[in-house]
Amino acid sequence: MFSTDYVSRLSLEIDPITFLYKGHSLHIRYQPMFSERFLIGVGTYALDLPDPIVDLNKSNRDEGWEVRIRGAFSIYGELYANEANKGFFIGEQAGFQSFRISNDRETGGSSSFNSLLLLTYLGYSWYPYKGSFYLKPWVGLGYTEKIDGLNKVGTMRYDIGPWFPFITVHAGYTF
Repeated sequence: MFSTDYVSRLSLEIDPITFLYKGHSLHIRYQPMFSERFLIGVGTYALDLPDPIVDLNKSNRDEGWEVRIRGAFSIYGELYANEANKGFFIGEQAGFQSFRISNDRETGGSSSFNSLLLLTYLGYSWYPYKGSFYLKPWVGLGYTEKIDGLNKVGTMRYDIGPWFPFITVHAGYTF
């Protein structure tokens, strides 16, 4: 697990799916020189949550919610089976998310709340071409908890988590 080569690498990643939902993402991963198999990182993202994600919580299903993650900030740690940012890995994410919710069934407008997020995920980092570009599909199970703000609009209450499955793919480049 520990290297005597003392090589550090930096990678930049995006989650292209966020752009499909009027959002953005940018993630920075760093391979410390003391480890051949470990990455640490930070990231930010925002997006409109699609109805299937909102409806994962059956209390919110078909209730007319419009939900946006206005901004989120996370830290990451990933451990790879053989070599950092190549092949199979397990990861942990801890972060802060800021939500805005609205509901057309209520005249109360919108409200905002913040939550903490803990997520465990498994994935594979794949280099489809020779070079430094890679794709990183992964799946995870997260836990989220409201820490402040209002998760109500009028008389309707938006239920948060606490548990939710997650799947995505990142596209990245290692320097």
